[in-house]
Amino acid sequence: MFDFINIFWRRVVFYLILLFFTVLFLVPAQLLPEEQIFHWWDKAQHAAVFIVLGLFGAIAYPRNTYQIFLGLLFYGALIELLQSLTSWRQGDVYDWYADALGIAIIWLFYGLLMRIKTNSFEKR
Repeated sequence: MFDFINIFWRRVVFYLILLFFTVLFLVPAQLLPEEQIFHWWDKAQHAAVFIVLGLFGAIAYPRNTYQIFLGLLFYGALIELLQSLTSWRQGDVYDWYADALGIAIIWLFYGLLMRIKTNSFEKR
């Protein structure tokens, strides 16, 4: 029973984070604080956001990481498409490439972590 609650809350947190970043990606730039949360290059911000989304997605859906990572790739493309349809933001294919890089980084990291975890259980 507690596993259900645990997985439930992990998924709630994942979707809240997804909603938060969706709003940040789509809100007019003038409404964002002048001092950005991150003082990094735009592409690094995109990669970092998708590393975070991928990590929380993998924690929320540990048996469906492939689908989560693939879904985030489509989500990144959708965000860029939606931005290009607004008059206050602009979509950029290079932002999507940065999103994909962030997903690839977390996919490799998560795969390595799972391999280490599996190997440590096999040695016992």
